[in-house]
Amino acid sequence: DGTFIAGTESFYQRVHQVFQAARENAPSVIFIDDADAIFENRSERGLYRYLLTMIDGLESESNAQVTVMLTAMN
Repeated sequence: DGTFIAGTESFYQRVHQVFQAARENAPSVIFIDDADAIFENRSERGLYRYLLTMIDGLESESNAQVTVMLTAMN
């Protein structure tokens, strides 16, 4: 849930753990509800850049069985 993880001190650790677990348990789906909460805080650009970096890292053939879905409140 984006509203739960956005702005927390452990954001990077939580996101890393989710993506690592998805890779280890592929095929898998990462579903992030209310993802717009992560992208709305313009003063903290590192949060969404990190999330986009993690998503970008799924392009390799070995990670091809991980799907990421995001929903937004607005």
